[in-house]
Amino acid sequence: MDIAELIHIDHTCQKQKRHPCKWAGCPKAFSRPSDAARHYRIHTNDRPFQCTEPYCGKRFIQRSALTVHLRTHSGERPHICEEPTCQKSFSDSSSLARHRRIHTGNRPYKCHECQRSYTKKALLVRHLRMYHEGQSLPAKTTTLSASKQAHVMVHDLPSPPNSQYGDVSPYHFTL
Repeated sequence: MDIAELIHIDHTCQKQKRHPCKWAGCPKAFSRPSDAARHYRIHTNDRPFQCTEPYCGKRFIQRSALTVHLRTHSGERPHICEEPTCQKSFSDSSSLARHRRIHTGNRPYKCHECQRSYTKKALLVRHLRMYHEGQSLPAKTTTLSASKQAHVMVHDLPSPPNSQYGDVSPYHFTL
């Protein structure tokens, strides 16, 4: 289970999840105690996995994130695009998955104002800031700066079609 799943897990199967988060007010529960413990680190900002490279010292919630980070120092890029004319490589599988959208034409991040679509969330955020700043923002964002409003709007977007998260946005959060 990766960090995105720990943060944004679907709560429809609560009966099978016997290990609730111990943080006051957090409704999340997990089927394994190790996943609950890992999720709890998000609340406490406990980051036990530290980079040992000189002058770096970055810390991570889970070992797999440290492993991916270490590749920035080593230059290792084990995830290679399968397109014969491309062959770009990446340090983590999610970057490769995001890159594949260039070849497939999949544009899962859609603007709710004008229906333009993008291959990357960052491109949608830029679009929202440039073209829709201040337009019909959700009520809960009215006290936020314009850049934060655009950020919240992205988190309120539905998941891309055929997403591993179903109808629950992997970016959803509440203020």
